[in-house]
Amino acid sequence: EVLARLRGLPGVQAVARTSNLPPSTQSGTSGPLSINGQVVDTNPKRAMVSHYSVDPEYFRVMSIALLSGQFFDATSPLEQVVIDERFARVFWPGRSPLGDKFQIEGTSYGGVREFEVIGVSRQMRADRLELATGENVLVSYIRLSQDSAPLTFVAKLDDERRLPMIGEAASSVAPRLVVRTDTIEARYR
Repeated sequence: EVLARLRGLPGVQAVARTSNLPPSTQSGTSGPLSINGQVVDTNPKRAMVSHYSVDPEYFRVMSIALLSGQFFDATSPLEQVVIDERFARVFWPGRSPLGDKFQIEGTSYGGVREFEVIGVSRQMRADRLELATGENVLVSYIRLSQDSAPLTFVAKLDDERRLPMIGEAASSVAPRLVVRTDTIEARYR
């Protein structure tokens, strides 16, 4: 209902659901990473991966450019993921990750433990402002399961001054809901 309400507002160009937004305070997943069944890195710091569970519209809302492969759609299986170019560069140096499968020990999403790379996106801003270890955080995008109902929405607006109407529209669906709205730039500040 919130999605429908937001999509109907003037000046809203696109809306998507997501599990979290950058910069995230979630710690991500770390552990030995395997590609096609072969362990390629046992250093848990280097294998820090932040999984964003997103609906297919998220890429357009966040202006995420596709470098190779494809984005998933609403019918794609949950094991198909899009990774950012930094992830690809670290674990697939000099070659394409498309079609390869990876697993991070102990990671599971919707019962899926092994993920197939179907696309590589442009690197987004750092997920966290800084990690104590100084290590890079790698990003993968997973299709949001229909069973998931995160209350995080992103909207692309034609004018930032329309931001208050987003909060008002969301609150009108559930008046007891605490709604916080801000821009991505404000989140980084």
